[in-house]
Amino acid sequence: MNLSDLINLDQQLTTAETGPSNPRRLEEDRRISCDLQSASSFGNSHGDEELLLGWTRNVSGKTSSPPLGGFYTGAVRWTAILLVIVGLLTGVAVASALLRYDGTQPINLLAFLGMIVGIQLLLLPLLMLSVVFRRRCQNGEGIALGMVVGLLHWIFGQLARAGAPPAQAAKIKLGLETFRTPQSLLARVQPMVALTLIQFFGVAFNLAVVATLIFLVLFSDLTFSWGTTIQAEPERIHQITSGLSLPWANLLPQARPSLELVEATRFTRLEGAFVGSETDAAQLAGGWWRFLAAATITYGLLPRLLALGIGIFLLRRETSRALVWSDQVQTLRERLRTPLVTVGPDAPTSQSDRDGRGESAEGGSWRPSTEGGLPMMPIFWAYDESPPWGEVTRMLDTALGAQPVDPLRAGEIDVEEDIVLNRVKEAKAQGLMGGAAVFFEPFEPPKADARRFLARLRKELGPASPIIVFLAEFEAGVLQPMGRRDWESWSKAIHAANDPFLLLHPDHPGPTSAP
Repeated sequence: MNLSDLINLDQQLTTAETGPSNPRRLEEDRRISCDLQSASSFGNSHGDEELLLGWTRNVSGKTSSPPLGGFYTGAVRWTAILLVIVGLLTGVAVASALLRYDGTQPINLLAFLGMIVGIQLLLLPLLMLSVVFRRRCQNGEGIALGMVVGLLHWIFGQLARAGAPPAQAAKIKLGLETFRTPQSLLARVQPMVALTLIQFFGVAFNLAVVATLIFLVLFSDLTFSWGTTIQAEPERIHQITSGLSLPWANLLPQARPSLELVEATRFTRLEGAFVGSETDAAQLAGGWWRFLAAATITYGLLPRLLALGIGIFLLRRETSRALVWSDQVQTLRERLRTPLVTVGPDAPTSQSDRDGRGESAEGGSWRPSTEGGLPMMPIFWAYDESPPWGEVTRMLDTALGAQPVDPLRAGEIDVEEDIVLNRVKEAKAQGLMGGAAVFFEPFEPPKADARRFLARLRKELGPASPIIVFLAEFEAGVLQPMGRRDWESWSKAIHAANDPFLLLHPDHPGPTSAP
């Protein structure tokens, strides 16, 4: 899924009434899923993304709001082009100013190194910190990021005004404002978009500096020197330049300044002349350009090219991760992956009838029908006490529009796993259940025994029956909030199972609560 598709999905999740309390939306999503899965196969590893794309196209075709993905990616492209142009012009201007030579005073190469190489070396740690802590940049923190995001949004507005009627242009600009919420998919990836765009400026700037340096060397007679108010001996300057030359010393030895060159090109402003022999200085002073070009490429251009490549890679990864970590996307996945099967309950006439058939008064028995919801078997893993049945029923009905059948307990020393799975197999064969809802306490991490049980449960239910994992802790019969870290550890484990019908349900207070 590319950036445009992600934004279109984000737009529909933000504007469509996709909550579990909207039964018409639930049924419509399940119908869309059935149509898509009947038209093509979604059994591969990319099935979820294809299903989400199909849902987005189907829903967006029924709304009046134009898709924002194309406008946003267009704004990204034009922002990159504008930053490249500005970077080229800035690089030419800065290099021309630093390399200005009128024949009276030689060019101070230390000023060039400090402005072009030194500043960029100081900015590299800031760039690395911005990438590592990019989550902190979601609100546009930082001057450079804020400027790029502002430019991006301005170009977005201009494209909307040029490519749509005034009424639609206003809707498009308003739609961009809705993506500022922390739950938005764009809010997660936009910092990486801004960091990547900044690198286009850096690459263009350094290319312009190198090109300007080579152009002036070819078509003018540049004379370089070095001098500083601080007392610095030629040997010390030679050590610094030799250290900077290490990356290319073996490949381009002529671009490594010699001690003779350093001594010959020392310049004193008071005397207005080179310290050494004027003849040696005149012959050697132009040789500094190779070192300056190599230093600019090594410490300016190459890190920016590397940062641009890493930025593009991380942007693609953030786009994929946004689908995994979004509560809204996970809920939509559940609705799309849940088969459209409806059942209705048998109504036992008396308590004695229920006892005679071995049914529980709370769970009831189930038969296929045209009303009601999908029958889901609750399985409580390693609970000290069974969760309150009323709360379990409410969660299944609210989250999935499903009805619970008789529950099972698993993960306990006195309950053999094979017995539990055999009962699941029998219920599945008799058509009494369409899937399983496995309840875990959130503070228990996804240990090996729990993952093994889910894998064995999948074998018993078959490849297409939904298994929904609920993380639920109850206290005095009330569902308690949990920490996001608990939810994320389970989400990673379930995502690693690569099972499109094994889903973690996020739609309760857990994922939004503080750890």
